[in-house]
Amino acid sequence: NVTVTFAGADPTVGVFTESYRQTSQFVGYSMTTGKQIWGPTPPQTALDYYGSTGPGTLASTTAYGKLYSSAYGGILYTYDLTTGDLLWTYGNGDKGNSTNSGFAVPGNYPIFVNAIGNDVVYLISSEHTIQTPIYKGALLRAVNATTGKEIWTLSSINNEFATSSFAIADGFVTTFNGYDNQIYSIGRGPSAT
Repeated sequence: NVTVTFAGADPTVGVFTESYRQTSQFVGYSMTTGKQIWGPTPPQTALDYYGSTGPGTLASTTAYGKLYSSAYGGILYTYDLTTGDLLWTYGNGDKGNSTNSGFAVPGNYPIFVNAIGNDVVYLISSEHTIQTPIYKGALLRAVNATTGKEIWTLSSINNEFATSSFAIADGFVTTFNGYDNQIYSIGRGPSAT
């Protein structure tokens, strides 16, 4: 009684993953033998059940030998693809590692991985149908893909699930911001971001 779906693969470490939708868990398999090598992982927050980006799977992305997963619970979980170990979380800590909205949502802002590149995970605050008035205080977040340390944030709300208005190339991020209906291009300046 669990929906099992493909959740990503990384040929550099030879692992593919499946998600268990109802229990918010992942399982890892060898791409060489097809045998299960780890999992299931401990369950993520129950609200992540509602974070499917369309195909019914638990929201996840693979890169750098890791599996990154986040959704309505507002916490980014990062797993080692070779062992299934939880390496770190982002969003459930103190300043610089918090997605708490106070009473805006209430609880944590829902966050979704919208892109990964240059060792940075880009997280947007989003929801299926944002109500009027829209969330106050939501952020676009850049998090180090290896350590989980917050690099920068920008006041932004993005009402999408499928990364259709988010792009990274040549060290720049381009995204739509629902707060002011403008398109932003963000990159490193002469000495800092």
